[in-house]
Amino acid sequence: MIREAMRLRGMLQKDLAAATGMTQPQISVRLSKSGASIPVHQVLLMCAAVGLDATRVFGEASERAEKSPLKAQAGDVEAVAYKRPPSLDDTGQVEAVGRQIAASLWAGCDDRDFIELAIDQIMFRENNSFWSPRRKQLALMFALSDLAYTIGRRYPIRDQFTLKPVLDPERIIR
Repeated sequence: MIREAMRLRGMLQKDLAAATGMTQPQISVRLSKSGASIPVHQVLLMCAAVGLDATRVFGEASERAEKSPLKAQAGDVEAVAYKRPPSLDDTGQVEAVGRQIAASLWAGCDDRDFIELAIDQIMFRENNSFWSPRRKQLALMFALSDLAYTIGRRYPIRDQFTLKPVLDPERIIR
């Protein structure tokens, strides 16, 4: 969707790089079909630069993943259907909740009970058509992205992660 929006606007990768503050090689890797996953904050930057609603982009990506041949191999996951098309401020709503969660996690990072309570309280939303399970998932993705970015900016040294893995990576169900 981002590549198509760039094409329609006559944007080059260097233009997108300038608009997002990323480098042209970063843009190239992010937009290649075989490239690695794109960090959420970079998707948000790219969507804003080409005039796309990020919530819609994530929704479309989810739908495409549902139809993917790899999806059939991985097993069925219930599809998420939006009850109404997203508007321009939907992304802002979802990102605001994500930022709220990130701030709570930062404030209570040394108290697991507080973290669980904060997530439960912030993620509890009235059962309405806007706060679908997918939007709640996106809010949590924004929170993790913002928190990881903040930690990385504050503590740029990459020490070994302090917690032991729960399972060996090869034993995790994919």
